[in-house]
Amino acid sequence: MAFRHRRPVVEPLPPIDRRLRVHPDAPERTTIGNSIKTLLLVGVLVVIGGVVWWMMRPEDLTRQLGGREWVIVEVDDEPATNQIGTASTFVLDGTGEVRSRSDCNVATGRWRFEMSDQQLVIEPGSVTGLECDEDAPVWYPVIAGNVSLDGAIVSISNENQRLRAVSLADRDLATAPDIEGQWVSGDEVVEFGHRGLLRIGSCTGAWSLVEEGIEPSFDRTELDRAECDLDPMWASGAVLRAIRLDDSLFVYRD
Repeated sequence: MAFRHRRPVVEPLPPIDRRLRVHPDAPERTTIGNSIKTLLLVGVLVVIGGVVWWMMRPEDLTRQLGGREWVIVEVDDEPATNQIGTASTFVLDGTGEVRSRSDCNVATGRWRFEMSDQQLVIEPGSVTGLECDEDAPVWYPVIAGNVSLDGAIVSISNENQRLRAVSLADRDLATAPDIEGQWVSGDEVVEFGHRGLLRIGSCTGAWSLVEEGIEPSFDRTELDRAECDLDPMWASGAVLRAIRLDDSLFVYRD
């Protein structure tokens, strides 16, 4: 009887341990390299975040608004000069005091600029107690509200009113060519022509540029003409000052 050849039993090989073998006497490894990389990444992110915050932060306009006198040139998109050609002014003092006309009286109070929401805040103070005539010229007071500043022009608006004003320190009154053209003064359109020609309605006269502003003049014959109905402000020859706002011109008297 023949016996089949029997293959020897082979035990399966154990799985290969692919883990890094560390010699018992080898020094312990640390993660300091990874920690440095993490700190560097966090530092870069902090710097980038700071730059973004600096560029996006609300602007503090306290210095630009304070210590200046402003001429109100527009109220609700209409010229703010009154019927005698005078414009309202207000002062935002560098110490936080605000002074403004209120009819024929002068009102004072405190002001501050809230940077977070770009708001001009006005705290009322005292008002002089003069009795104003009913037909007295209209004076526009400064208002509290949202502020935007474009060079020498400030815009203030709230739910009831909006106004624009120009800094007196930045008024445009440089050379004669700057003056020539049509201006708005109260209800009148005034034409400052070439070589000193001045025309207001049917009245003609002359104008000259002096250090203090614009000096108009009309001779007596011109003023006596029936067709010439000239406002006393212009007939008096008082020196006028000028404010330029965009492409419109406004005249006011100190």
